[in-house]
Amino acid sequence: MTHAERRILEFLFTSNATELGDLPDWFLALIENDQEDELSPELITAASFLFVRRERPGIKVSTARELLASYAADPTKMEELAERIQVFRLCCCFERLKRAGLYADVTIADPFDPDGQVAVKLTEADWQFFNSNPTETEKHIRMQGRWGMN
Repeated sequence: MTHAERRILEFLFTSNATELGDLPDWFLALIENDQEDELSPELITAASFLFVRRERPGIKVSTARELLASYAADPTKMEELAERIQVFRLCCCFERLKRAGLYADVTIADPFDPDGQVAVKLTEADWQFFNSNPTETEKHIRMQGRWGMN
C-alpha cells in the first residue's frame, strides 16, 4: 500500500465524508492521478472503501477489507465494483471542474450509481456563449481556451 493510499484510508475512516463535496482537494487530486487506460491504486482504494462506507456506515477498516476481499473473490461482484469505480472516477472529475469554476454547479445523486442522475449548471458566461449560437470554430476556440490550449 502506498503512502497516498494510507493517507486516503486515514482520512476516510477518521472523517464522516461520504459525499464528493465532503472530500478535500488533496484527496481528489490524489485519486485523479491515474492514466487514461489504467486506474491508479489510489483511485481504486479510495473508491472501494468510500463505496463500502456509504453502503455500511460505521464499518471498521478490517471489516471493510474483508468485504472487499469477498468482492475480489466473486467475478460478478468484482465487475460491479469495477463499474462503480469508473462511475466514481467520472463524478470526481465533475467535482474538480466545479471547484475550478468551470461549472457553476454539479449535482450528483449517487457517485457510484451507473444509472444515477447528474446535473451540470453552466457558468453565466458559458450559458450566454452557448445560447448565442456560436459556430463550431468559435466553440472549438472557446474550449481550447478553457483548457489552456491557446
